[in-house]
This record gives sequence, structure tokens and C-alpha cells, in this order.
Amino acid sequence: MICRIFFSNQPFSPYLRSLFFPWATPGQRSRTRRSMAWTASSEPYRIHKPERRRQDDDGRDPGGARPDYIPAVPVKNVSHIAIGVRDLDRSLPFWTDVVGLHVNLDTEEEFTIEGEVVRRRAVYLREREGPDEPFVVLDEQLTGRAGGASGAPKRLFEVGVHHVGFWVDDIDAIAKRARGAGIAIVAESGQRGADTAGYGEPPGGFVRALFVRDPDGNVVQFDQRAG
Repeated sequence: MICRIFFSNQPFSPYLRSLFFPWATPGQRSRTRRSMAWTASSEPYRIHKPERRRQDDDGRDPGGARPDYIPAVPVKNVSHIAIGVRDLDRSLPFWTDVVGLHVNLDTEEEFTIEGEVVRRRAVYLREREGPDEPFVVLDEQLTGRAGGASGAPKRLFEVGVHHVGFWVDDIDAIAKRARGAGIAIVAESGQRGADTAGYGEPPGGFVRALFVRDPDGNVVQFDQRAG
């Protein structure tokens, strides 16, 4: 079974935009969006700079806009997804036996974050090895908070990252393993699935989807191309 990690682009593309363009004010963001033209090809996405507008002698646009444009941040891939759990021994079988990732490192780490020393047990999981391949980190707090990690899992479509998704080759096998492990299934698609237009791709293809909750209640999505 092969997994590919991805972020669902439809529900929170404004959130991703704010990550990639954090320096822009709301007005600048809208101006940047109007200036972008994405090239659909087999190559990575590229952003074409718009034609420069006429400038006065001092180098400024007569309309008040800046004559220069901030280039796009080059992003090669998602680096990793970090998920806090209450009990790693309870959570780990879901990520290895149901999702199908393998443990690359199981260690204890210490960080100083905003003046607070935080210790955690961290398990690094991968689907494949490689310097730029994405991975998942599960962490269990060891110090700093009575009773372990605090907070609650995100509900779907709340503000922030509310689920993660994986491309898989056999979604029915994933569903079977999830049921066998007592994992809560949130939603299943039919045999045909949804049109690929909903994934920001050309229409006409289909993707089947499965949503489950991990042992801590986090929503995890699996997607399989159905033709």
C-alpha cells in the first residue's frame, strides 16, 4: 500500500496563502492574487510577473502602487505534519497498521519555546525515504502540562488545519483495517467518487475518499484515484 501526503487545497487555501505570503497586507494580497498567472504543465507551478506599469521619474507608479513585485516563495514539498497525541503507545498502531507508515525514529527531545522548556517523546514516520520526502511526527508531552497534552481535536472546516490527507492505492483495504482496529469512520464515498475538479485538477477524473478519526479524534482523509 502506497501513501502520499498532501494538504487538501479547497477548504483552507486562504490559510495556505497566508503562510506563503505572510508579509503582505490584505490589500497587497488581493493585488498579488490578481497579478498571478499559474502555468499548468508537467513542470512545477511557476508565477509569471505582470508587465511593469508606467513609472514616474522617481521610480514610483503614478497610481501609487509599488513598481516592484515580491516574488513567490519557492516551495519544493510539504516538509512534515506534527500531531500531538495523549498516549503514543495507543496512537502508534493506527499510523503504522492502518495508515501504513513505518517508524523512522522514536526518541525523546527537549526544546525551549518562548522561554519554556518542553520535553516530548517524538516518533517520526515515513512512507518513503528521501531528503525532501514528507513525514509525520507524533509527539507526546512529557513535561510542562499536568495530565499531558491539552486541547481538543479540530472539527472539520474550523479555522486552522483541520485534517490531513493521504493518497492511497487501495482505499477499501484501508477501510477494512480501520474497522478491524475499531477506528471511527466519519464518511465514505461511493465506488465512483468525486470529480477531480474538486481537487483543483482538470475535470473528468474521479477520486474516492474515506474520512476516519485517529485514536485522539483527529480527522484523517484517504484518497484513491478511481479513473
